[in-house]
Amino acid sequence: MTIKQEIQGVGYEKLPTVALLAPKMQDFILSMNSMGFSEKAIRIVLILSANLKEKQMQLRKADKLKQLELFDNEWIDVDNDKTYSVQFKFKFSDFLPKGSKNYYLVRKGLDELQEKNYLIEFQKEAPNGKIKKYQLKSAFISSYLMEEGNGFKMIINNFWYRTLIDVTYSFNSYIKPIIFNLGSGSTIFYMYLKKLNFIKPHDIQFYESLITEHNLSGQTKGTRMKKETFKETFNLTWEYDSDLKRKVLDAWRSELNKFADLSFAYRMDDKYIYLITYEPTKNLIENNLIDIEEAKIRSAINYKMKNKNLGFGEITYLLEIYLKYTYSVVFKATERKTVLKDIQGQNYIDMLLVLVESHVKANKIDISKIAYSNTKEMRTVIR
Repeated sequence: MTIKQEIQGVGYEKLPTVALLAPKMQDFILSMNSMGFSEKAIRIVLILSANLKEKQMQLRKADKLKQLELFDNEWIDVDNDKTYSVQFKFKFSDFLPKGSKNYYLVRKGLDELQEKNYLIEFQKEAPNGKIKKYQLKSAFISSYLMEEGNGFKMIINNFWYRTLIDVTYSFNSYIKPIIFNLGSGSTIFYMYLKKLNFIKPHDIQFYESLITEHNLSGQTKGTRMKKETFKETFNLTWEYDSDLKRKVLDAWRSELNKFADLSFAYRMDDKYIYLITYEPTKNLIENNLIDIEEAKIRSAINYKMKNKNLGFGEITYLLEIYLKYTYSVVFKATERKTVLKDIQGQNYIDMLLVLVESHVKANKIDISKIAYSNTKEMRTVIR
């Protein structure tokens, strides 16, 4: 195996706040529980992936397919049996919380990642234009060399390297605080939540109580799973619903609410577990993923959606009112207005707009001077 590239890694403190995880790496992490990996191995994978964000972003350029083709031509040569690898250099402290010197935790994670094989699949275009599919079963780390007093070097083959950086078609993000603050179970469940799709309109009836309870607006992501499927998926052995709630779901939710950018609510019946996701505003603000104005607008829209019976179209219109006139102006124009008390739906939106426009005119407010400068970004974040 020829070392084609050497990368000097950085530790937790210097990692980007938001990192990217390639789809196949996400699948790898989701399988780790059933394969017997511990949180020590999961942390190494997450920190290593975060180290490669710049390389990942190279594959997100406008010519991303060309970028991937260039990488494959340089690194992947299956027909001639050329095996390249990348070598990473790290200090043991790079994989530990600040102040910790328990290097055993890092070595244990490295051992797991070298000893347990996993099947990865990829495809490559042949010179004749035909797409060939390949499967490789190997450990994530080919080998690692410890240097006394100088950290260690780990070698990863070219196929795993490609799997780490290939965010060409899609990816999910994760925030740095989850790495040392979540246990293995809650980390894997967090990754599972990241993959959920929006609830389909014909299924929304099963989630309405959860959506209303948590004041969620717009489209909501979620799923339902049979209890037995849930236990099998996350390698759980609890027999009673009370244990499943208290020792698993409530515990995971508590951790995610404290440290993650995504959490969940749930309900159970005799057969199913129903899940919906939401973003804990406090954590988004602390990690600079949302600013105070965006948080205020989101909270106001969620509240009005529930209490004023607003549909998706009305919520969208209300968001545009906030973005045009700012949260402060809308708040001052509508605060304690009894005319809004007993009306709902589109009638509420129409009257709110009348009050806002009247307030702006009466107070001679020049909207151009107070308007948000980044409404496009705000619109994306708030929705």
